[in-house]
Amino acid sequence: MQQDKRTVKTEKAIRDAFISLLRKKEIGKVTVNDICQTALISRNTFYGHYADKYLLVETLSKEFIGRILSDVALENAKSSYQNAINATAWMLFRYLDENRDMVRLLSRNDPQFWQVFSNEMRDFSLAFSGGSNRMRVFTVYSASAITGCYRDYFEERLPMPFAEFVQYIIEISTKANEFMME
Repeated sequence: MQQDKRTVKTEKAIRDAFISLLRKKEIGKVTVNDICQTALISRNTFYGHYADKYLLVETLSKEFIGRILSDVALENAKSSYQNAINATAWMLFRYLDENRDMVRLLSRNDPQFWQVFSNEMRDFSLAFSGGSNRMRVFTVYSASAITGCYRDYFEERLPMPFAEFVQYIIEISTKANEFMME
C-alpha cells in the first residue's frame, strides 16, 4: 500500500530533524518540542507518527539494520556458502564504515542498537543455515560474535585499519566454517 505523499514528506522531516539534533546532543537532551521546531511541525503531528523520541530512534535503528541485511541478501543470493561468508563480512563492514556517523549516532542513542543488530543478524543467518542443530548453534554463535566484533571496532576498542579488521573476520569465519564442515 502506497503512503500519502504528505505523510512521507512529514516522516522525512521528522527523521531529518531528529538526526540533525542527535548530531548536536544526546537523546536525553533532545525534546519533542526541539524535533517539532526543527521539522516545522506541531506536537500533534509528531505524536501522530511516533509515541515518543525513543520509538523514533528505535525505528531508525531497525530500518538502518534492515537495509544492511537486505543489501547483503540481494548481493549473496547466488553465491556459494563460503563466498557468501567472505562477501558478507566485507559488505557488512563496508556498509557500516560508509555509514560510520549513523552507526555511532544510533548506537550512542539507542541502547538496544547492537542487540537488535545481533538479533537481526541471527535471524537473517538462520534462514540460510539449514536444519541441523549443530549448524543452528554455530549460526547463532557466529552472529553474536561478529556483531560483538563490529560493535567493538566502531566503538574504537579494536583500533586498526578496516582492511585488517575485515581480514581477521574472514579468517576466523573461514576456520569456523571448516570446523563446521568436519
